[in-house]
Amino acid sequence: MCNQQERVANLEEQNHLLDNHDKLCPTVGDRILEATATATNGLDCDRVAVIENFDHSSAPLHCWKTLYEWDSPHTVSQIAHPYEAQGIYEEGGIAHWYELINQGKSISYLLEDMPEPFRSGQAALGVKVLHVVPIFVEGHCWGVFGFDDCREVKRRGAAELSLLKTVAACIGSAIQRQRIQQAEQKRTAELAKVNQELQQRDRLLSVVAQVTKNLLETEDIDVAIPTALQAIGEVANTSRVQLILERQNPTTEKLQHCVTYEWVAEGISPQIDHPTMAAIDNDDVEFMLRELYAGRSIWHIVDDLPDAIRLQFESIGIKSSGGVPLFIEGRYIGCVAFDDCVTPRHWSQQEIDVLTTAAEGIGAALHRKQLVDRLIAERARSAEERVAELSRANSALKNSLDRLAADSELDTFLGHVILEIQHQLGAARSHLFLYDPASNTLRLHLGSETNEVLPKNQLQNIEPFLEPIPADITKAWEIMIQTKQPLEFGIWDNAHPEHWPFALEWHRQRGHQTAMCIPLMLGDIALGFLGLAFTQKATLNPEEFELAQALAHQATLAIQLTQLAETAKQAAILKEQEKAAKKQIAELVRANESLRGCVNRLADEPDLETFWEHILLEASAQVKSYAAALFLYNATSNTKLMKRYVREGRVLPIKTSAELEQFRVPVMGNLLSFWKEALFKGEAIFFNLDDWDERVDAAIAWHRSQGHRSIVRIPLILGSRPLGFIGLCFREPRTSLPANIELIMALAQQATLAIHLTHLAEQSRQAAILEERNRMAREIHDTLAQAFTGVIVQLGAASRIVPSELADVKAHITQARDLAREGLAEARHSVNALRPQILETSNLCQAFNHLAAQMSVCIDTQISCNVIGQEYPLTVDIENNLLRIGQEALTNAIKYAEASKIKIELVYEPTQFFLQVKDDGLGFETDSLSTVQGFGLMGIKERCDRIGAHLTIQSIPGKGTEITVLINRDKQ
Repeated sequence: MCNQQERVANLEEQNHLLDNHDKLCPTVGDRILEATATATNGLDCDRVAVIENFDHSSAPLHCWKTLYEWDSPHTVSQIAHPYEAQGIYEEGGIAHWYELINQGKSISYLLEDMPEPFRSGQAALGVKVLHVVPIFVEGHCWGVFGFDDCREVKRRGAAELSLLKTVAACIGSAIQRQRIQQAEQKRTAELAKVNQELQQRDRLLSVVAQVTKNLLETEDIDVAIPTALQAIGEVANTSRVQLILERQNPTTEKLQHCVTYEWVAEGISPQIDHPTMAAIDNDDVEFMLRELYAGRSIWHIVDDLPDAIRLQFESIGIKSSGGVPLFIEGRYIGCVAFDDCVTPRHWSQQEIDVLTTAAEGIGAALHRKQLVDRLIAERARSAEERVAELSRANSALKNSLDRLAADSELDTFLGHVILEIQHQLGAARSHLFLYDPASNTLRLHLGSETNEVLPKNQLQNIEPFLEPIPADITKAWEIMIQTKQPLEFGIWDNAHPEHWPFALEWHRQRGHQTAMCIPLMLGDIALGFLGLAFTQKATLNPEEFELAQALAHQATLAIQLTQLAETAKQAAILKEQEKAAKKQIAELVRANESLRGCVNRLADEPDLETFWEHILLEASAQVKSYAAALFLYNATSNTKLMKRYVREGRVLPIKTSAELEQFRVPVMGNLLSFWKEALFKGEAIFFNLDDWDERVDAAIAWHRSQGHRSIVRIPLILGSRPLGFIGLCFREPRTSLPANIELIMALAQQATLAIHLTHLAEQSRQAAILEERNRMAREIHDTLAQAFTGVIVQLGAASRIVPSELADVKAHITQARDLAREGLAEARHSVNALRPQILETSNLCQAFNHLAAQMSVCIDTQISCNVIGQEYPLTVDIENNLLRIGQEALTNAIKYAEASKIKIELVYEPTQFFLQVKDDGLGFETDSLSTVQGFGLMGIKERCDRIGAHLTIQSIPGKGTEITVLINRDKQ
């Protein structure tokens, strides 16, 4: 008991020392370390740690981190541990601890009572007992103060926990005091900085005020502005101050920013003398100008600029730069620039505001100079106007006449006259209406907007005048053409009764006060009138009235002359059109004759290759080419084969002409991308051989050896499938396709059609031959073969009933039966001889592949043939019928089902064989299969019955049909 009392007294004394330390320790680190040492002296623990709490950066989790630590000898350091120096409450399974310490509660745990995985981490540190006390700073839980017993389990009493709370309070107080001190220091520094900035601003303001005063008082701006720039640069302690104005380069006509005035500090190189930076193209600093044009200052550190601009600025030593835009009467004229060439500088807002004021003072001085210059010019102009007052009308008339002589376009001259009248009379707007006698309407032709005359379709807000206006809508038009005098209209007061009602409302909406209509009369012929609108009530004096009428008379004369000229022009155009039409008719006759000759040749000589020769000769003659060739293209092998070649009007035989030796066999297509694209689009192209390397196409060398300089290629395309091309070779370079390329394209189409028709005719001929062979085979099989079989059976029966003593009779019967058997063998041999020729030289799979390739020549349907299993031969009769069944199925799928894909599969299994033909065509209802009367399906069924095969037909409308033929080998 005495020892316990002594320990409690010792702890109370340590609490008192900690309170004193809280008042004396100067820094939070010293306070925490000293408090930690003091606590460990009395508690005899193994580890003491100060741990800070913080929130996770990207997840709603709460984290902890060890900041300070004391360890007894031989104790594992937690702060140096790679995994246990910090962690997350939620991931360690101690999220409820975080809630407890935020409530101000202490935590004490034996190792075995700790939750996983936190317990494993503490076990790795050797902890047996853990005690944690929360640290609060400014009313919030900042972290915890904890100590661990690692050598043995110790039970801590209330006095010891009280000591821990005192230590935690000391730490919290130290942290709070440090925060207050840091805040005060920061505030002091900020106040000092603000005070310094205010002093600088005051100096700047004082200098700017004096600069502004000098700029306004000094008449010579070339002296005032450099002085102002120097004063601003010195007080702002910057390296370079410039006045930069936007101007147009007289050579390139591009806008530039030119250094016009400049001050530089000692040791800084001037920019105004720099060979490339004295004037900078707007395109090079476009992103800066966007801000300046918008009226915003720009302030940049050079290192932050794009590389192109940064390198330019660095070439004259700029580290940071700023600019203040200058505007005069709302128009951007340039900027005042401030450069720092020693160190980068971040300008304060107060400095920027003052420098902006200084720049505005410079802008005001420029504006004042501009106003003075303008005032001087206006006074001079007024004096000149007073001197020239009497000749004003003559000058206006002369200008109009000069414009009429210079401008051949009526609207350009009329626009000038309209603007001249508008200017002379002080009108706000003007519109020219032309009269159409045929419809008795007035049509708006031209109108003015913002000192520019525009056609009707470009005018704004003229909805009432868009449609033709009946001339007799009021009597105003009648009055004008009768009096031949301008007609004035009041808009608000004393409105004229004959004014168009909708026009009156239109004028009022735009604030017009009076309107005037000046008739355009040529003698008694009315051509239209000029309408003027005024925003003020004004009475024209006689001179102005007379001038307006004179100008209107010029416009009237110009309209009449132009109309006469237009009539003559239309007559000339009509004559040229007739001439061109005759020429076109002659060309069409020539083209028709050429096409008719090709068609006649095809009719007279159906031989395809002879027809090709005629096509090439005709095409070569039409475009005057040196040579021409026809190639057929094989997309499967990507090869092209020359079929015919003509040169200088003669056909050269490919097989015997030495220069054509390389084209006697198919050559690789080598379709260049541009030619391949044109080929598949059906477009003709041309190219010059001088522009191509022999490595691109080996044929280039051959063309050059023949003296060819350019080539025109016309595709032979059927639908979307290329069949080949016609090549026309020239001995001179070309800049375009031949003028009559459409005729050549038509000849190429004839060649394409002939190829297609020949293929179709050949297919039809082969199909007819095959059908006749099949018919004959069936006839022989069904008649002769069966008859011979019957004769043999009958003779056999006869031989069995003839008595043995009639040896001669039996001998004759035996001889007859042998002859019948020979006849049956010959009949069967004939049937086999009439089987499909393709099966004579190939197996069933190869026959189907050949059949698929043959049937897909002129169609876009994709046909594939696959073999599954090890191939083995079937009987001749079975293979014949299987091939015909497959052929019929293919024909149905292509002709009736409109399939785009057909798949043939030959499946060889040990005991059975499958033939499957599947398409993605239209399909049909299988329920009606029994009623199908088409020869195709009936023929397929009959053949299957003939060879003992099982037939299955599956079809879904809109999705396709699958035909399966099953042959059981055991039953064959």
